[in-house]
Amino acid sequence: MRSGWPRQYYSPDGELLDDESVADQTRRCLENVAAILESDGATLEDVLKVTIFLDDIDDFEAINEAYANFFDGEPPARSAVEVGRVPKGAALEIEAVAVLE
Repeated sequence: MRSGWPRQYYSPDGELLDDESVADQTRRCLENVAAILESDGATLEDVLKVTIFLDDIDDFEAINEAYANFFDGEPPARSAVEVGRVPKGAALEIEAVAVLE
């Protein structure tokens, strides 16, 4: 089992990204998830389930549009949950469960 924290509100270089749009934050999260998977020889195609924790359910459409660009064919199972607040003022946080061969 491998666990990684995609650090949704930081760039891979550690830069705080608190002024990005929700679509940009979605892309950043998924890019970070992909990088974590890649470090273990996996890809987004190995993801079984995604949970999106979002600050405002009204952002779901923008999140969904950005999300759709990351999965070809059948996307993994997904839940989206509006929470009271996401850490560090981010608009969302993404949790992914993948199977590694």
